[in-house]
Amino acid sequence: MLADLRFSIRSLTRRRGYSAACVVTLGVATSVPFAAFALVDATLLRPIPLTEPDRVFTLLHTQADGYVTPGFLYSELERVLGAAEVFEAVAGHGRFWVSATTAAGARPAGVSVVTERFFDVVGLRPALGRGFAPAEHRAGAEPVAVVTDAFWRSRLGGDPAAIGRTIRIDGHESVVVGVLPRGFRGLRLTEPADIFMPLSAAPLVAPPMNLFSDQPVLIDGLAQSPTSWILFTARLKAGATAAGAEAALNTVMGRQGRDMAGGGEVSLMPATRAALPPRVRGQVVEFVAMLSAASGLILLAGCASVAGMMLVRQERRRREMAVRSWLGAGRLRIVRLFLVEALLLTGVGAAAGFQIALWLARAAGGLAA
Repeated sequence: MLADLRFSIRSLTRRRGYSAACVVTLGVATSVPFAAFALVDATLLRPIPLTEPDRVFTLLHTQADGYVTPGFLYSELERVLGAAEVFEAVAGHGRFWVSATTAAGARPAGVSVVTERFFDVVGLRPALGRGFAPAEHRAGAEPVAVVTDAFWRSRLGGDPAAIGRTIRIDGHESVVVGVLPRGFRGLRLTEPADIFMPLSAAPLVAPPMNLFSDQPVLIDGLAQSPTSWILFTARLKAGATAAGAEAALNTVMGRQGRDMAGGGEVSLMPATRAALPPRVRGQVVEFVAMLSAASGLILLAGCASVAGMMLVRQERRRREMAVRSWLGAGRLRIVRLFLVEALLLTGVGAAAGFQIALWLARAAGGLAA
């Protein structure tokens, strides 16, 4: 076997054009399906990095007319917290567009205002600096910000000394206290966030609107109706089920004797699935399905091409095989030589495909983002 391997290495080294063509063809053909699987993983299976994602659920409000929305009134947060016996933590969050000014200039940015347990729900801690202190969630507290890794790199230069630096958000100065792990930009892929702030900062970054009352209020002399702007995400307790949590949640709300805005009930959806709205998710599924089919065809064509090149090479070695047979080599010995050479090419092609797959996987992750 070792003799066959040494001979195959010498033989393939002499025929570099043939060897390179086989290796490159196998590398590309095997790497494309890996990239397709990486895209499926990034967009459909694990679109957002969460700790124990099977326990994290987004609350949906199914109204009496059948319309399903993730938006709730802020006043309904306390009612959701009333079912805390089935939840380990519950958090509210809402996102707004702002103008963020740093040393790199002023640019639009997405700001997500979050309640105190938000990072407990998603199971993430800042990779640099810290999260929010309880006092920073109180009304009137000095605004602070936790930024995403992408914002930190692109707008703050990726400088660790950016912690403690001040940025201006819609004209209000906020101190950067932390940087989140790479890849997390909120729980809604269609509404990515660049900056996270305590919910108490919502009046500073949101347009004039009725954020906290469930009754119409006057803002700048105009009556503003209650706005369903806040989204709720919860982490189930260990051993709890989504069905049990739904039943407990709706029971608690019924016991309070108050209907939710628009009537209807509350349901739970895994946060990884709710990260993409149904319409967008359907488009992503169609695209990924077409990409998977195309990658399968590329793999098939690549393997067929390499098989054809191998057959042509073996046909040209008829005289060599005849000499080997005349010298006493049996049919099994000759077949083993062919197999060793094929396995050697396959191994080198797989190694090349692995390297190409890593590059394509990174590209697929960027496409998903």
